[in-house]
Amino acid sequence: MPVSNHAHQLGRVEARLAEAIKEYIIRPGQRFHLADLTEWVRAKVGNCAPDSPARILRHLRSSGELNYRCVSRANSLYEVTR
Repeated sequence: MPVSNHAHQLGRVEARLAEAIKEYIIRPGQRFHLADLTEWVRAKVGNCAPDSPARILRHLRSSGELNYRCVSRANSLYEVTR
């Protein structure tokens, strides 16, 4: 069965960004701004689409690899829960 284009693209982007995101998110209780995470990822892997780190972060949470909660949507502030 062929892989959908979306799944293929997600896998390609995730392969580049997931490890950098996991390096950045190191402990429960850690708070971070999405802009800081994006800056970290870009420094580690090079240029990427502006929303890609956030998209991969959400994917890692939905797959159970990371967990976090939104502390302030207005400030894009998140907290690692496990």
